[in-house]
Amino acid sequence: MKKFVIGFSVLLCFALFVIGCATVSGGGGGSNYFPASDGNSWRHLDNNEGTQYVTVEGNKVITTRGDSVSAMDVTTKIFKSTTVSTSGGYSYSESYYVVNDSGVYYYGSSSGTTTEGQPFFEFPLVLGNSWTVTQGGGYTFIASVEGQEDVTVPAGTYSDCFKVVFRPYVGSVLQPGYINFWLADGVGQVKYEISIGGAAGLVQLTWTNLP
Repeated sequence: MKKFVIGFSVLLCFALFVIGCATVSGGGGGSNYFPASDGNSWRHLDNNEGTQYVTVEGNKVITTRGDSVSAMDVTTKIFKSTTVSTSGGYSYSESYYVVNDSGVYYYGSSSGTTTEGQPFFEFPLVLGNSWTVTQGGGYTFIASVEGQEDVTVPAGTYSDCFKVVFRPYVGSVLQPGYINFWLADGVGQVKYEISIGGAAGLVQLTWTNLP
């Protein structure tokens, strides 16, 4: 089991950008679980926030932590998001990710970049695999790959989606709640739900354009 550090706010908003899927020996994994090709687009319906449109557009170079010798530039992909709220308002943001066959790494957003990538998903996705995502202040999430399920959302029915569950801990004590992701082969996040710390929501895929 591995331990990763990531902010809780990142965990909550990350789901709106989790896109992609592929299959390798022993499970699902690799960069196709988060396809970052320019032009890829998705539309999700959030039962709290409204409709979100996400498109991959270009690269952003970020300098990682280190001194003048060890510092290095990392090329991330830009995920641009436009949200149309239920009241008709608009919001816009960008998020930056490095995606490779070992996982997905978050490097911040248009509100501020990080100097070190924050791992979120560990590839390949294999039933029973787990890893730890730790927030400062003692709040820890244990993420685990817990099944493969057929999922029906407005965009259609997707077979054998990997279900990844994040469970919250304070120290070694399990807390109420969960965050669930369903990832479909060749499509990515088709469904996301959260019930934790007073926050509850459901996000479902309604449309894709994957040229």
